[in-house]
Amino acid sequence: MDTTSLRGELTFLQRIERMDPKELSERPEVRSFWEKGLGWTLAHRRAFKCFLGSELPKDEFFSYQSRREPLPLSEAELALLCWGGAGTNGLIRNDRTFAQNACTHPWFEGRVYPSACNVWYVHLIFATDEGIFLYRPHVPTRMVEVKTKEDTEIIFRAFKEGVLKLSDEPLWRAESAVASRTEKPKTAKTTYGTERMFQPGVTYFFPLVDITVELINIYMMLYSTGTALFDDETGTPAGVREWIDKGRLGAKKVPLSLYETGVFQTLIAHPYYIHQNLQLCAAAMGLGGYVTGGGYESLMVLHESLQKGGHGIRFATDKRGYSYPVGIDGVIETHMPPYLSMDEAVQDVWDMKFKGGTGRYSPDLREGDEVVYRGFGRRGRAVYRPFKEPEKYTEAARVDSRETVEVAKCVANYIYDTYGRFPKLFNPILCENFVQISHIDTEFYDRYYPEDGTWEEQREHMRLWHLKDQGRGQR
Repeated sequence: MDTTSLRGELTFLQRIERMDPKELSERPEVRSFWEKGLGWTLAHRRAFKCFLGSELPKDEFFSYQSRREPLPLSEAELALLCWGGAGTNGLIRNDRTFAQNACTHPWFEGRVYPSACNVWYVHLIFATDEGIFLYRPHVPTRMVEVKTKEDTEIIFRAFKEGVLKLSDEPLWRAESAVASRTEKPKTAKTTYGTERMFQPGVTYFFPLVDITVELINIYMMLYSTGTALFDDETGTPAGVREWIDKGRLGAKKVPLSLYETGVFQTLIAHPYYIHQNLQLCAAAMGLGGYVTGGGYESLMVLHESLQKGGHGIRFATDKRGYSYPVGIDGVIETHMPPYLSMDEAVQDVWDMKFKGGTGRYSPDLREGDEVVYRGFGRRGRAVYRPFKEPEKYTEAARVDSRETVEVAKCVANYIYDTYGRFPKLFNPILCENFVQISHIDTEFYDRYYPEDGTWEEQREHMRLWHLKDQGRGQR
């Protein structure tokens, strides 16, 4: 069914429900997207900031106001962007032996971007004129999920089944509400030279990274390596004095700040992988966009929008009086208070891998059985392993010892009890920047830039992706 003419009559989720994944996968523009070479997309990845409906702040050189109305992204475009940014691409190989600590990988689901230890506590939120939504990647069942252009049906089906609505409130409206409550001078501008960061017709993608699970996962390596963490602020062991006195730790001595920073440097890469993927996809589709950020201010605008839908960001305050985000109740919940005690959080990461019947390395967990990943929603996800003989694989797994868990609990509790936060140095949820994707105004680029300032994919985008949709199925 054609939903282009029904925008306003149908809600966003209703239009998604009417998507026909097979029909969408057969469209020539979708197949052209799939067949774009990596070399071409890398060569054409650029930031484009002038979108349909925009008005640039004037100066001595630029004087431009778009003659076109803003045009939001279609459901088909959003499906490809969400998958290309943070979707599932198949099962990982986990091709390390158990003698090489293979059990540091708690999941076998793969994504389109890399992750240390394959810990996928990354959440892609996107914001449109119709509200705020969460994209949940689908569960893979084979090594490569989308092998050919015919398989792109999987991408659209994943979007159809994996989008969760969090709020009806668009960011540009929430930003106005936040601004009205502040004492910010009316003449003040954002870093964009405009009064507002968020504009109608533009889609904003926020990768939120929960770093608590991987940090705990790494702390469970302390015992096997004999590593003793010292709090370089207090000059004392970070909760492991007893283990040092027993001679069980101390072969390596590492400052807590250095250890946390090392993990942080690995995890902060996740949103930037997603940023790059989104821009590469936008280039292949003839869209525009760029990476930007408003720091704490943009996070508060997102919080304002989410609150309207009953899913506001929960904040906590540490012992120094600093506020930090810990989750979105029932949707994104970090492994720390108020959702779990630190003992429970560490135990859950161990259970995620080894607990009988639910642990990914448990022989009692069969292929296709569903388990709930705490903090990653409350719906079960089926588990599949990437081996010909998964039963033999799990029977050979080396289970982390009780001491491994106890040392990790000691460190985690020390950090939270001492500083009122976890980890000590960084926020448990990272949301440093976001990506905005839009339909660019090619007339602006034609006026101010050389002939190759835009390319055919952008100049032909409206004809290929939108105009001919008027008499044909789902947008």
